[in-house]
Amino acid sequence: SKSDALQKRYSVGVKGMVKKTTMSPRGVEVAPKEIKILSTATTQLPIDITGKTPANIEVRLDARALDLCQEQNMAAFKIQHHALEAIRSFLFGKGFFEVHTPRIIASATEGGAALFTMDYFGEKAFLAQSPQLYKEQLVMIIDKFFEVGPLIRGEE
Repeated sequence: SKSDALQKRYSVGVKGMVKKTTMSPRGVEVAPKEIKILSTATTQLPIDITGKTPANIEVRLDARALDLCQEQNMAAFKIQHHALEAIRSFLFGKGFFEVHTPRIIASATEGGAALFTMDYFGEKAFLAQSPQLYKEQLVMIIDKFFEVGPLIRGEE
């Protein structure tokens, strides 16, 4: 049968009926009626996704999508998710408002700091290094607010 031809790491499409079960961790499973192989995988991956055979950092970064499959790498994303969820929940409970200030700005207004210059649809633009100027304006209309996001510094 076609399902006998399936190998690990193949990309497949499955059509079928979703049924409740006590056997799966999520409590549901798909009883397949049709399985289509969308893409096959090479027999040897560049890294061991189980993490039993360690790889050096260059190989891991070259195969980053596979490297992220390892539990310890996924753990970093889970920790970040739960930490941000707790921070946001706490601040929302205290009446804070979440804002997102611009990351691409039109003028070099960062007080002499080394800026990252970029071409933005034919115009010169900069990556913002600090949300300070925007927050100074927001404080006039919003009493309590916060922002979670990346800051880009032009320092070694």
